[in-house]
Amino acid sequence: MSNHNYYNAPPYQHYYQQAHSMMPPLGQVQPQYEEEEDQQNVQQYADESDVIPTNMRQLRACLTCGLVKTTDQFKANGCENCSNKDDDPLNNTSTSFEGLICLMNPSKSWVARYQNLQDKVEGVYAITVHGSTTE
Repeated sequence: MSNHNYYNAPPYQHYYQQAHSMMPPLGQVQPQYEEEEDQQNVQQYADESDVIPTNMRQLRACLTCGLVKTTDQFKANGCENCSNKDDDPLNNTSTSFEGLICLMNPSKSWVARYQNLQDKVEGVYAITVHGSTTE
């Protein structure tokens, strides 16, 4: 008879072992998409990195629409939603904001409708932006 049995195992270890045995090996998991259109959209958004922050440092939010990008991205492209693309991004953006919303399909998203973002470009948006323009 074995010394290791159900009662000698650390708590919940048997649940972990059972769940782990049902998982596919790493590297063999493929994302599941409900529609082919969703798969194409994911690739499109991955390619459009100018509206998705490239890192989590030096983030700024547009004071007008709330689009969140890095300082370098705002300097290079301005805000894709607003007409202030040629203006100084430091005057039209703020580093003080709260919450993040990631929109991949604003025209179909109930969150976009609730936040009045349904006519904006795909990207990351701040829920609340603090600050004002220096003009």
